[in-house]
Amino acid sequence: MRNLLQRQPMLWAALEASQDCVKLIGLDGRINYVNAGGCRLMELESPNDIVGEVWAEMWPEPSRAQVRAAVANGAAQRSDRFCAPCDTARGQRKHWDVVVTPLVDERGELEVLLVTSRDVSDLQSARAEAEEKRAALTKTTAALRAVGRVAKIGGWEISLESQLVDWSQEIWDILGGTPRPIQLDEALGIYPEAEQPRVRDLLAHAAATGERITFTSEVTKFDGVRAWVRVFGEPVFVDGVCTAIRGAAQDITEAHEARRDLARAERRLRMAVEMTEILVYEVDFQERSVLSDGPETTFFERGLTYEQMWRDPFSSVDPRDRDRATQTWADAQHTGVPYRAEYRVARADGKDVWAFSTCRLERDESERPLRLVGALQNITERKLAEQEMLRARTLADAANTAKSAFLANVSHEIRTPLNGILGMTQVMGRDELSPENRAHLEIIRRSGETLMATLNDVLDFSKIEAGKMILEEVEFDLREAVEAACKPFELLAVQKNLEFRLFFDPAAEGVWQGDALRLRQVMGNLVSNAVKFTERGGVVVQVARVADGVAISVTDSGIGIPTEQQAELFTKFSQADASVTRRFGGTGLGLAISRDLLDLMGGDLSLESEPGRGTSVSLRLPLTLVGAPAFSATVLAEQPQELEAAVRILAAEDNPTNRLVLQALLEPLGAELIQVASGEEAVAACEGDSFDVVLMDIQMPGIGGVEAVRQIRRRERETGCARIPIVALTANVMTHQVADYRAAGMDDYVAKPINFERLYAALMQALAPASEPAAETCEPAQPGAAPS
Repeated sequence: MRNLLQRQPMLWAALEASQDCVKLIGLDGRINYVNAGGCRLMELESPNDIVGEVWAEMWPEPSRAQVRAAVANGAAQRSDRFCAPCDTARGQRKHWDVVVTPLVDERGELEVLLVTSRDVSDLQSARAEAEEKRAALTKTTAALRAVGRVAKIGGWEISLESQLVDWSQEIWDILGGTPRPIQLDEALGIYPEAEQPRVRDLLAHAAATGERITFTSEVTKFDGVRAWVRVFGEPVFVDGVCTAIRGAAQDITEAHEARRDLARAERRLRMAVEMTEILVYEVDFQERSVLSDGPETTFFERGLTYEQMWRDPFSSVDPRDRDRATQTWADAQHTGVPYRAEYRVARADGKDVWAFSTCRLERDESERPLRLVGALQNITERKLAEQEMLRARTLADAANTAKSAFLANVSHEIRTPLNGILGMTQVMGRDELSPENRAHLEIIRRSGETLMATLNDVLDFSKIEAGKMILEEVEFDLREAVEAACKPFELLAVQKNLEFRLFFDPAAEGVWQGDALRLRQVMGNLVSNAVKFTERGGVVVQVARVADGVAISVTDSGIGIPTEQQAELFTKFSQADASVTRRFGGTGLGLAISRDLLDLMGGDLSLESEPGRGTSVSLRLPLTLVGAPAFSATVLAEQPQELEAAVRILAAEDNPTNRLVLQALLEPLGAELIQVASGEEAVAACEGDSFDVVLMDIQMPGIGGVEAVRQIRRRERETGCARIPIVALTANVMTHQVADYRAAGMDDYVAKPINFERLYAALMQALAPASEPAAETCEPAQPGAAPS
């Protein structure tokens, strides 16, 4: 190597004069020489710092393969060039442009590799910076295009010289077209014909004055759909001459339609506010102002002021309602529920103006009030209507009360003679009568029972209509209830030569909870109709248990009902055919009351019928099964026996006819019957005499039966006398009424009209020996004597 430089001094001088880093690499890949420029660029203290080192080992690991490949190419007498980073002796990273050139001697044999390395770090940095800027520009352009697509904004430019219009892709997308060269006249065609001259004038004015243009217009897209655009533009000047106009356009169709819809909604809202007399207000505590919209004079004689609202927000509330409105506000603030209140507005003229008020208080982060937003609606007419309705309801309730009292009195007055009729038919039935007279007596009995059933239907109808029907929840044996409802009509079926059958599902056996009395009433109505309207064939009653309770059907082979007349059956005082009333009788209340009763009990009633083939009426009732079948402990004596001669019975009954009926019914029993006509007389009789049992009427003038019993029981407790069995005689035998009788001290009851068998059973129960020793029997009180 040294021989080479000595032989060619001109080469050495050239290498030393070079500003690049020049090295001579031996065939073994080691550095044999580095010039002064190389020492400077590589920050070497001396050429000896690297002479003898393997050149490839000086490069970073990622570049070493590339360096070794260049050395190999040089050894094969091929030049090579590469660019790679390498650190200087002081650790500075530089980028080098390296050229490897093989040098041969006079014989053409390879002697050494000439390596020239140029520092291109600045160039590399510039390239990297340019690449970064290009990438950033690409990214920004993409972002702007994305924003343009989202915001539906595109750019445009008009060349005034060529009259060509350049639309960006976004504008083509807005208009729904394919990009192509387009002339100004065609471009203006998207505007309405009447609008095109205005757009031309705006462009010409901008070119002449340099002013920007802004306008909004409707356009027609290429598919014929109309849209709205907002256009911006400014002229471009070159050497003082306007050469083009460029700008942007935005599709504002959605915003335009939203503004249009909002304007329409505001018009509708304003109309609604005016029609419904709503005042909307806002109190701004920052601006210290009150804004309102609506018929303010409808509520206030003078408008609301900020000072008034700040000083006392409830100053506009009438003093009669202020405490309630204030408490409602406090509750709303405490619970977070919206504030809603109804009150009268405070007015100096004393006029009652009612307002429905709602509002919301907005606060800042420090809980300081910012604004109060609310509304008032004039509800004066509604309040007047409510007051009128309340007065009408009061009058209606009074009328219903009067009607109920009237019906109760009528019921009492009708039942009293009925008690005489039915009681005396029972008495006369004991006598020896001719067949003709017994038939006459039977007609009287049936007529009385029919009248009683009609009276009960009318009273039930009145109770249901007045909403005063009270249902009972008692435990009862379902089979006993059904059989009791059917039994009165079995004899009638036999007399009409009809077959009467009852099928009872074993799964339905047992004690159920519900209103047994009303179930028997519904069943009685259904079975009565079936037997009444059937002349041939029979009646079948089926009872089954279902998932939610009990299902009962009553099927007959009677006259049937046409489809068009079936709906009328459930209308009160209505029958399918007026001739039916004349032929079979009835008021037309039975089915209507049955359906109402089932509705009250949560059940339903349905009917299927075919003229000439019969009718099937089905009911479903949600009852609850509570136990096994029950067995009745009360057995009515078929042949009443005479009572002991010493038995003394006191009967309190104000009606002379009922007293005669009682006397006639009890006469065969052989007991001593003492009768009084009032509650006062009954109390006095118990104080002055002793009795084995008392029969007590409930409705009597003066002291009624309930109060008389209370006085008798009080005297017994005070004197320690034996407790006298007392049996109520009454037409009012609802469960709650019977409970009142027992609470007063009565032991049993017998319903009017009186059934002799039931009366006899009650007497036997009252006269049965007590399970515990009775208290000492009291002697009659002597006049003027005080209790001991």
